[in-house]
Amino acid sequence: MSSYISPPGLAPSFKMKYTPATWKIHLFFLLLLLSLLCTLLFGPVSTLACPSPATTTTLIMSAPIKVVVFLGSVREGRNGIRLANMILNTLRNRNIDVEFADAADYNLPVFQKYGFQYTAEDLSDTQTSKLAALRNHIREADAFVAVTGEYNANLQPGLLNLIDSFVPDDYAKRPVAIASYSIGPLAGARTHGLSRALFGNLGAFVIPKIVAVPTIHEAISEEGADLTPNKFHETAIGDLITELTWYAEAIAAKRKNDSA
Repeated sequence: MSSYISPPGLAPSFKMKYTPATWKIHLFFLLLLLSLLCTLLFGPVSTLACPSPATTTTLIMSAPIKVVVFLGSVREGRNGIRLANMILNTLRNRNIDVEFADAADYNLPVFQKYGFQYTAEDLSDTQTSKLAALRNHIREADAFVAVTGEYNANLQPGLLNLIDSFVPDDYAKRPVAIASYSIGPLAGARTHGLSRALFGNLGAFVIPKIVAVPTIHEAISEEGADLTPNKFHETAIGDLITELTWYAEAIAAKRKNDSA
């Protein structure tokens, strides 16, 4: 359907034909002119509304997060310390506040009660004070990293014993990164599903990215240096910490907002 309009000042015999397509073309050029006018007056819209990626990164990284790293291996000659040291080195190089919770340092009995329930009759003063300090670190943490090997297709007993020493609320609403290893080719891969079930039931959130290191005794030194030619594991750990930091900052902001 079309309409005919006689422009003012023209003879009645002259008629301009307006169709729906004509109106769309006129509207397009009108909006284009308005956009150019706004740009001249106020500058590009993207510059006004959105900070640059570099600015965003600077704002996010201005407040370091706190991370607790758990290691479950307690036996002599353990290889998990290699992966733990690489993670600790990466966190410290990024100026992240880190606490190392090494199961071997606590010498806990097989789980009988929560850590804060032990008395001087159960454990030494040193053990109880260390458990109390660790609980404070856990409750103040923004994120966790669990380093675990695979024993009989299961999580390490030392890790479970240490994690179970604290209540679910101590871990809740925090992200967790899982890093597994083995001296064989499977890299402790079966522990990842088990870890998700463990921390999920504690109210924590296991991030999507994982690290799994096979033949760890050949891949990483005891000090945590990457022995592979292309630094494959160092890169993987870096990516893991980057993702953990992203989730930690986002969830910490939400927790802070909820408590305000």
